[in-house]
Amino acid sequence: MKNFNFYLLRMKASILLLMALNIPLFLYAQSDPFPALYHNLDVIETFSFAAPMALSPFWTLFITALVSTLGIENSQFASNPMLNNNMVLALSFIMVLVTTLPSMTKVSKPIALAAKFLEDQASYFIFVLLMLAQNMAQPENPMQQGLITFGILDIPFSTLLLIGLVAPYFIVVMTVRYFLEILIFLSPLPLLDGLFELAQKGFALFLIFLFFIFPWLGFAFSILIFFISFLFFKRALKATNFFEYIYVQPILFRIFRKKQSLSGDYTPTKIKKLFSDDALSIRCLTAKQIGRIPSKNKVWLVKNGEKLFVCRLRFLRPLTTVQIYSAQAGPAQIGQDLSYLIIQDDQATFKLLLNNTYFEHMDDICKALDLENIGKLGLARKKEELSQRGKQGLQKLTAFWSSGQIRASRDAILKD
Repeated sequence: MKNFNFYLLRMKASILLLMALNIPLFLYAQSDPFPALYHNLDVIETFSFAAPMALSPFWTLFITALVSTLGIENSQFASNPMLNNNMVLALSFIMVLVTTLPSMTKVSKPIALAAKFLEDQASYFIFVLLMLAQNMAQPENPMQQGLITFGILDIPFSTLLLIGLVAPYFIVVMTVRYFLEILIFLSPLPLLDGLFELAQKGFALFLIFLFFIFPWLGFAFSILIFFISFLFFKRALKATNFFEYIYVQPILFRIFRKKQSLSGDYTPTKIKKLFSDDALSIRCLTAKQIGRIPSKNKVWLVKNGEKLFVCRLRFLRPLTTVQIYSAQAGPAQIGQDLSYLIIQDDQATFKLLLNNTYFEHMDDICKALDLENIGKLGLARKKEELSQRGKQGLQKLTAFWSSGQIRASRDAILKD
Protein backbone atom coordinates (compact mmCIF):
# COMPACT_ATOMS: atom_id res chain seq x y z
CA MET A 1 0.00 0.00 0.00
CA LYS A 2 2.89 2.35 0.80
CA ASN A 3 4.46 1.59 -2.59
CA PHE A 4 1.17 2.38 -4.28
CA ASN A 5 0.93 5.72 -2.46
CA PHE A 6 4.52 6.51 -3.42
CA TYR A 7 3.89 5.81 -7.10
CA LEU A 8 0.65 7.79 -6.97
CA LEU A 9 2.54 10.75 -5.50
CA ARG A 10 5.18 10.47 -8.22
CA MET A 11 2.48 10.36 -10.90
CA LYS A 12 0.83 13.53 -9.53
CA ALA A 13 4.18 15.32 -9.43
CA SER A 14 4.94 14.23 -13.01
CA ILE A 15 1.61 15.55 -14.26
CA LEU A 16 2.12 18.90 -12.52
CA LEU A 17 5.68 19.13 -13.85
CA LEU A 18 4.49 18.38 -17.38
CA MET A 19 1.86 21.12 -17.08
CA ALA A 20 4.47 23.61 -15.86
CA LEU A 21 6.87 22.77 -18.69
CA ASN A 22 4.11 23.42 -21.21
CA ILE A 23 3.64 27.03 -20.06
CA PRO A 24 6.66 28.43 -21.97
CA LEU A 25 5.79 26.24 -24.97
CA PHE A 26 2.27 27.64 -24.99
CA LEU A 27 3.56 31.19 -24.89
CA TYR A 28 6.09 30.48 -27.64
CA ALA A 29 3.35 29.03 -29.83
CA GLN A 30 1.52 32.35 -29.93
CA SER A 31 1.61 34.13 -33.28
CA ASP A 32 3.13 37.11 -31.50
CA PRO A 33 4.65 35.94 -28.19
CA PHE A 34 5.36 39.39 -26.75
CA PRO A 35 1.70 40.28 -25.98
CA ALA A 36 1.32 36.85 -24.38
CA LEU A 37 4.39 37.47 -22.24
CA TYR A 38 3.11 40.90 -21.27
CA HIS A 39 -0.37 39.66 -20.28
CA ASN A 40 1.15 36.86 -18.16
CA LEU A 41 3.77 39.06 -16.51
CA ASP A 42 1.65 39.51 -13.38
CA VAL A 43 1.50 35.73 -12.89
CA ILE A 44 5.23 35.37 -13.48
CA GLU A 45 6.19 38.12 -11.04
CA THR A 46 3.65 37.01 -8.42
CA PHE A 47 5.06 33.48 -8.24
CA SER A 48 8.61 34.81 -8.48
CA PHE A 49 7.92 36.86 -5.32
CA ALA A 50 6.01 34.03 -3.60
CA ALA A 51 9.14 31.85 -3.37
CA PRO A 52 11.21 34.08 -1.04
CA MET A 53 8.05 35.02 0.89
CA ALA A 54 7.37 31.34 1.62
CA LEU A 55 11.00 30.68 2.60
CA SER A 56 11.58 33.72 4.84
CA PRO A 57 8.56 36.07 5.05
CA PHE A 58 9.82 38.86 7.33
CA TRP A 59 13.27 38.89 5.74
CA THR A 60 11.71 39.16 2.28
CA LEU A 61 9.41 41.96 3.41
CA PHE A 62 12.34 43.85 4.94
CA ILE A 63 14.61 43.53 1.88
CA THR A 64 11.79 44.40 -0.55
CA ALA A 65 10.78 47.44 1.52
CA LEU A 66 14.44 48.52 1.77
CA VAL A 67 14.96 48.22 -1.99
CA SER A 68 11.70 50.07 -2.68
CA THR A 69 12.62 52.97 -0.40
CA LEU A 70 15.88 53.26 -2.35
CA GLY A 71 13.82 53.80 -5.51
CA ILE A 72 14.30 50.36 -7.14
CA GLU A 73 10.95 48.99 -8.31
CA ASN A 74 9.47 46.51 -10.72
CA SER A 75 6.08 46.44 -12.41
CA GLN A 76 4.53 44.15 -9.77
CA PHE A 77 5.16 46.47 -6.82
CA ALA A 78 5.73 49.83 -8.49
CA SER A 79 4.88 52.63 -6.03
CA ASN A 80 3.36 50.18 -3.53
CA PRO A 81 2.37 52.32 -0.49
CA MET A 82 2.99 49.42 1.87
CA LEU A 83 6.60 48.97 0.74
CA ASN A 84 7.46 52.66 0.48
CA ASN A 85 6.83 53.07 4.18
CA ASN A 86 9.47 53.60 6.88
CA MET A 87 7.19 52.09 9.54
CA VAL A 88 6.90 48.81 7.60
CA LEU A 89 10.67 48.84 7.07
CA ALA A 90 11.35 49.29 10.80
CA LEU A 91 8.79 46.71 11.95
CA SER A 92 9.96 44.10 9.45
CA PHE A 93 13.56 44.60 10.61
CA ILE A 94 12.54 44.07 14.24
CA MET A 95 10.65 40.90 13.31
CA VAL A 96 13.68 39.63 11.39
CA LEU A 97 15.74 39.96 14.56
CA VAL A 98 13.06 38.28 16.69
CA THR A 99 12.85 35.24 14.38
CA THR A 100 16.54 35.01 13.41
CA LEU A 101 18.63 35.51 16.56
CA PRO A 102 17.01 32.64 18.58
CA SER A 103 17.58 30.33 15.58
CA MET A 104 21.36 30.52 15.94
CA THR A 105 21.64 28.11 18.91
CA LYS A 106 19.89 24.90 19.91
CA VAL A 107 19.11 26.19 23.40
CA SER A 108 16.95 29.02 22.04
CA LYS A 109 15.75 27.19 18.92
CA PRO A 110 12.39 26.07 20.45
CA ILE A 111 11.51 29.76 20.94
CA ALA A 112 12.60 30.45 17.35
CA LEU A 113 10.41 27.63 16.03
CA ALA A 114 7.43 29.06 17.91
CA ALA A 115 8.19 32.52 16.47
CA LYS A 116 8.53 31.08 12.97
CA PHE A 117 5.21 29.31 13.34
CA LEU A 118 3.60 32.71 13.96
CA GLU A 119 5.63 34.16 11.08
CA ASP A 120 4.25 31.53 8.73
CA GLN A 121 0.72 32.24 9.89
CA ALA A 122 1.22 35.94 9.11
CA SER A 123 3.07 35.51 5.80
CA TYR A 124 0.10 34.84 3.54
CA PHE A 125 -1.83 37.69 5.15
CA ILE A 126 1.13 40.02 4.45
CA PHE A 127 1.26 38.79 0.87
CA VAL A 128 -2.45 39.51 0.36
CA LEU A 129 -2.03 43.01 1.83
CA LEU A 130 0.82 43.69 -0.60
CA MET A 131 -1.33 42.59 -3.54
CA LEU A 132 -4.31 44.70 -2.43
CA ALA A 133 -2.15 47.74 -1.62
CA GLN A 134 -0.61 47.63 -5.09
CA ASN A 135 -4.07 47.33 -6.66
CA MET A 136 -5.30 50.38 -4.72
CA ALA A 137 -2.20 52.37 -5.72
CA GLN A 138 -2.69 51.78 -9.45
CA PRO A 139 -4.61 54.45 -11.41
CA GLU A 140 -8.17 53.48 -12.19
CA ASN A 141 -8.47 51.90 -15.60
CA PRO A 142 -11.88 52.47 -17.24
CA MET A 143 -11.32 49.44 -19.47
CA GLN A 144 -10.69 47.15 -16.54
CA GLN A 145 -13.22 44.31 -16.43
CA GLY A 146 -14.25 41.81 -13.79
CA LEU A 147 -14.23 44.01 -10.70
CA ILE A 148 -15.56 42.41 -7.52
CA THR A 149 -16.75 44.68 -4.73
CA PHE A 150 -15.92 44.00 -1.07
CA GLY A 151 -17.44 46.86 0.90
CA ILE A 152 -15.56 49.96 -0.26
CA LEU A 153 -12.94 47.96 -2.21
CA ASP A 154 -13.19 47.13 -5.89
CA ILE A 155 -10.77 44.27 -6.54
CA PRO A 156 -10.11 42.87 -10.03
CA PHE A 157 -11.01 39.23 -10.43
CA SER A 158 -7.50 38.57 -11.78
CA THR A 159 -6.00 39.75 -8.47
CA LEU A 160 -8.28 37.47 -6.46
CA LEU A 161 -7.42 34.59 -8.77
CA LEU A 162 -3.69 35.15 -8.21
CA ILE A 163 -4.22 35.28 -4.44
CA GLY A 164 -6.11 31.97 -4.63
CA LEU A 165 -3.45 30.31 -6.81
CA VAL A 166 -0.63 31.31 -4.47
CA ALA A 167 -2.35 29.89 -1.34
CA PRO A 168 -1.50 26.20 -2.00
CA TYR A 169 2.02 27.26 -2.97
CA PHE A 170 2.52 28.86 0.45
CA ILE A 171 1.06 25.85 2.28
CA VAL A 172 3.29 23.30 0.53
CA VAL A 173 6.58 25.24 0.55
CA MET A 174 6.27 26.60 4.10
CA THR A 175 5.33 23.17 5.49
CA VAL A 176 8.41 21.52 3.96
CA ARG A 177 10.65 24.43 5.02
CA TYR A 178 9.40 24.14 8.60
CA PHE A 179 10.02 20.38 8.42
CA LEU A 180 13.64 21.09 7.47
CA GLU A 181 13.88 23.45 10.45
CA ILE A 182 12.75 20.59 12.71
CA LEU A 183 15.25 18.14 11.17
CA ILE A 184 18.09 20.62 11.66
CA PHE A 185 17.03 21.18 15.26
CA LEU A 186 16.99 17.43 15.94
CA SER A 187 20.50 16.97 14.52
CA PRO A 188 23.33 16.62 17.06
CA LEU A 189 25.56 19.21 15.33
CA PRO A 190 25.44 22.44 17.40
CA LEU A 191 26.42 24.87 14.62
CA LEU A 192 24.05 23.48 12.01
CA ASP A 193 21.09 25.60 13.18
CA GLY A 194 22.92 28.88 12.64
CA LEU A 195 24.41 27.78 9.31
CA PHE A 196 21.00 26.69 8.03
CA GLU A 197 19.44 30.00 9.07
CA LEU A 198 22.15 31.99 7.26
CA ALA A 199 21.87 29.78 4.16
CA GLN A 200 18.09 30.23 4.15
CA LYS A 201 18.41 34.02 4.34
CA GLY A 202 21.05 33.99 1.60
CA PHE A 203 18.93 31.89 -0.77
CA ALA A 204 15.89 34.11 -0.11
CA LEU A 205 18.04 37.16 -0.91
CA PHE A 206 19.07 35.53 -4.20
CA LEU A 207 15.41 34.90 -5.09
CA ILE A 208 14.52 38.53 -4.27
CA PHE A 209 17.30 39.64 -6.62
CA LEU A 210 15.80 37.46 -9.38
CA PHE A 211 12.35 38.90 -8.67
CA PHE A 212 13.59 42.44 -9.30
CA ILE A 213 16.05 41.77 -12.13
CA PHE A 214 15.10 38.47 -13.84
CA PRO A 215 11.49 37.62 -12.86
CA TRP A 216 11.27 34.83 -15.45
CA LEU A 217 14.25 33.05 -13.88
CA GLY A 218 12.73 33.68 -10.45
CA PHE A 219 9.50 32.08 -11.68
CA ALA A 220 11.43 29.00 -12.85
CA PHE A 221 13.12 28.66 -9.44
CA SER A 222 9.75 29.15 -7.75
CA ILE A 223 8.11 26.33 -9.70
CA LEU A 224 11.10 24.05 -9.10
CA ILE A 225 10.93 24.72 -5.35
CA PHE A 226 7.22 23.89 -5.36
CA PHE A 227 7.64 20.53 -7.11
CA ILE A 228 10.52 19.45 -4.90
CA SER A 229 8.49 20.46 -1.82
CA PHE A 230 5.40 18.67 -3.14
CA LEU A 231 7.28 15.35 -3.19
CA PHE A 232 7.95 15.60 0.57
CA PHE A 233 4.77 17.41 1.58
CA LYS A 234 2.84 14.48 3.07
CA ARG A 235 5.70 13.38 5.32
CA ALA A 236 6.52 16.97 6.24
CA LEU A 237 2.90 17.75 7.14
CA LYS A 238 2.72 14.89 9.65
CA ALA A 239 5.96 15.88 11.38
CA THR A 240 5.05 19.58 11.52
CA ASN A 241 1.55 18.78 12.82
CA PHE A 242 3.09 16.75 15.66
CA PHE A 243 5.79 19.30 16.51
CA GLU A 244 3.45 22.29 16.35
CA TYR A 245 0.73 20.68 18.50
CA ILE A 246 2.95 18.99 21.09
CA TYR A 247 5.74 21.56 21.49
CA VAL A 248 4.94 24.89 19.83
CA GLN A 249 1.40 25.41 21.13
CA PRO A 250 2.43 25.02 24.80
CA ILE A 251 5.28 27.52 24.28
CA LEU A 252 2.83 30.02 22.78
CA PHE A 253 0.40 29.42 25.66
CA ARG A 254 3.17 30.32 28.11
CA ILE A 255 4.32 33.37 26.15
CA PHE A 256 0.80 34.79 25.87
CA ARG A 257 -0.18 33.56 29.35
CA LYS A 258 -3.16 31.61 28.08
CA LYS A 259 -4.78 28.65 29.81
CA GLN A 260 -6.37 25.63 28.22
CA SER A 261 -10.13 25.32 28.67
CA LEU A 262 -12.57 22.43 28.48
CA SER A 263 -15.59 24.69 28.08
CA GLY A 264 -15.97 23.98 24.36
CA ASP A 265 -16.24 27.67 23.48
CA TYR A 266 -13.90 27.16 20.52
CA THR A 267 -15.59 24.05 19.16
CA PRO A 268 -16.14 24.46 15.38
CA THR A 269 -19.69 25.10 14.22
CA LYS A 270 -19.69 21.98 12.04
CA ILE A 271 -19.16 19.80 15.12
CA LYS A 272 -21.73 21.67 17.21
CA LYS A 273 -24.34 21.12 14.50
CA LEU A 274 -23.63 17.37 14.35
CA PHE A 275 -23.77 16.66 18.09
CA SER A 276 -25.88 17.77 21.03
CA ASP A 277 -25.14 21.06 22.77
CA ASP A 278 -23.81 19.37 25.91
CA ALA A 279 -21.30 17.21 24.01
CA LEU A 280 -17.72 17.55 25.34
CA SER A 281 -15.08 18.31 22.67
CA ILE A 282 -11.28 18.41 23.04
CA ARG A 283 -8.65 19.30 20.44
CA CYS A 284 -6.10 16.50 20.07
CA LEU A 285 -3.78 14.69 17.65
CA THR A 286 -4.04 11.19 16.19
CA ALA A 287 -0.98 9.06 17.00
CA LYS A 288 -2.05 6.33 14.55
CA GLN A 289 -4.57 6.01 11.75
CA ILE A 290 -8.17 5.83 12.92
CA GLY A 291 -10.58 4.72 10.20
CA ARG A 292 -10.31 7.24 7.35
CA ILE A 293 -8.35 9.71 9.49
CA PRO A 294 -4.56 9.44 8.97
CA SER A 295 -2.00 9.53 11.76
CA LYS A 296 -0.67 12.87 13.07
CA ASN A 297 -3.77 14.80 12.08
CA LYS A 298 -5.35 17.46 14.28
CA VAL A 299 -8.82 16.28 15.27
CA TRP A 300 -11.56 16.88 17.83
CA LEU A 301 -12.38 14.21 20.40
CA VAL A 302 -16.11 14.42 21.10
CA LYS A 303 -18.13 12.60 23.74
CA ASN A 304 -21.82 12.40 22.88
CA GLY A 305 -23.87 10.34 25.31
CA GLU A 306 -21.93 7.12 26.01
CA LYS A 307 -19.92 7.23 22.79
CA LEU A 308 -16.61 8.79 21.79
CA PHE A 309 -16.05 10.19 18.31
CA VAL A 310 -13.04 11.58 16.48
CA CYS A 311 -13.88 14.41 14.04
CA ARG A 312 -11.59 15.85 11.41
CA LEU A 313 -12.32 19.19 9.77
CA ARG A 314 -11.64 19.46 6.04
CA PHE A 315 -11.56 22.64 3.97
CA LEU A 316 -14.68 22.96 1.75
CA ARG A 317 -15.45 19.27 2.33
CA PRO A 318 -17.74 17.37 4.71
CA LEU A 319 -16.65 16.57 8.25
CA THR A 320 -14.96 13.16 8.72
CA THR A 321 -16.38 11.42 11.80
CA VAL A 322 -15.26 8.06 13.24
CA GLN A 323 -16.74 6.41 16.32
CA ILE A 324 -13.84 5.00 18.36
CA TYR A 325 -15.42 3.80 21.57
CA SER A 326 -18.65 2.93 23.37
CA ALA A 327 -19.29 2.12 27.02
CA GLN A 328 -19.95 -1.55 26.17
CA ALA A 329 -16.30 -1.97 25.04
CA GLY A 330 -14.93 -1.31 28.54
CA PRO A 331 -13.18 1.81 29.84
CA ALA A 332 -10.69 3.64 27.69
CA GLN A 333 -7.39 4.67 29.29
CA ILE A 334 -5.43 7.86 29.83
CA GLY A 335 -1.74 8.08 30.68
CA GLN A 336 0.86 10.82 30.96
CA ASP A 337 4.08 10.89 28.96
CA LEU A 338 6.67 13.61 29.46
CA SER A 339 5.15 16.13 27.03
CA TYR A 340 1.64 14.90 26.35
CA LEU A 341 -1.30 12.82 27.55
CA ILE A 342 -2.22 9.58 25.76
CA ILE A 343 -5.82 8.38 25.40
CA GLN A 344 -6.28 4.84 24.11
CA ASP A 345 -8.22 1.64 24.69
CA ASP A 346 -6.66 -1.43 26.31
CA GLN A 347 -6.03 -2.98 22.86
CA ALA A 348 -4.53 0.27 21.49
CA THR A 349 -6.87 0.19 18.49
CA PHE A 350 -6.91 3.99 18.74
CA LYS A 351 -4.36 6.38 20.21
CA LEU A 352 -4.81 10.13 20.72
CA LEU A 353 -2.38 12.71 22.10
CA LEU A 354 -3.14 15.85 24.14
CA ASN A 355 -0.35 18.39 24.64
CA ASN A 356 0.85 19.41 28.10
CA THR A 357 -1.53 22.37 28.35
CA TYR A 358 -4.09 19.70 29.35
CA PHE A 359 -2.01 18.34 32.26
CA GLU A 360 -3.86 20.46 34.83
CA HIS A 361 -7.18 19.18 33.43
CA MET A 362 -6.25 15.48 33.51
CA ASP A 363 -8.61 14.61 36.38
CA ASP A 364 -11.49 16.52 34.78
CA ILE A 365 -10.90 14.74 31.45
CA CYS A 366 -10.82 11.39 33.24
CA LYS A 367 -14.14 12.09 34.90
CA ALA A 368 -15.86 13.60 31.88
CA LEU A 369 -14.82 10.82 29.47
CA ASP A 370 -14.99 7.95 32.01
CA LEU A 371 -11.31 7.09 31.47
CA GLU A 372 -9.06 4.81 33.51
CA ASN A 373 -5.91 6.62 34.68
CA ILE A 374 -2.91 4.35 34.09
CA GLY A 375 -0.35 6.86 35.39
CA LYS A 376 3.06 7.72 33.91
CA LEU A 377 4.19 6.29 30.58
CA GLY A 378 7.31 6.28 28.40
CA LEU A 379 9.82 9.05 29.16
CA ALA A 380 7.74 10.28 32.11
CA ARG A 381 7.99 6.86 33.80
CA LYS A 382 11.73 6.69 33.10
CA LYS A 383 12.23 10.17 34.53
CA GLU A 384 10.24 9.24 37.66
CA GLU A 385 12.25 6.06 38.17
CA LEU A 386 15.58 7.87 37.84
CA SER A 387 14.40 10.67 40.12
CA GLN A 388 13.53 8.11 42.80
CA ARG A 389 17.14 6.90 42.60
CA GLY A 390 18.33 10.40 43.50
CA LYS A 391 19.24 11.62 40.00
CA GLN A 392 17.55 14.97 40.38
CA GLY A 393 19.74 16.59 37.70
CA LEU A 394 17.82 14.66 35.06
CA GLN A 395 14.78 16.80 35.76
CA LYS A 396 16.67 19.84 34.52
CA LEU A 397 17.96 18.01 31.44
CA THR A 398 14.50 16.77 30.51
CA ALA A 399 12.55 19.91 31.38
CA PHE A 400 10.17 21.12 28.71
CA TRP A 401 12.30 24.11 27.76
CA SER A 402 15.35 21.97 27.15
CA SER A 403 16.19 21.11 23.55
CA GLY A 404 17.62 17.82 24.83
CA GLN A 405 14.17 16.64 25.86
CA ILE A 406 12.71 17.46 22.48
CA ARG A 407 15.53 15.67 20.68
CA ALA A 408 14.85 12.66 22.91
CA SER A 409 11.40 12.52 21.30
CA ARG A 410 12.74 12.57 17.73
CA ASP A 411 11.32 9.12 17.00
CA ALA A 412 7.81 10.26 17.94
CA ILE A 413 8.22 13.37 15.77
CA LEU A 414 9.61 11.70 12.66
CA LYS A 415 8.03 8.25 12.55
CA ASP A 416 5.12 7.85 10.16
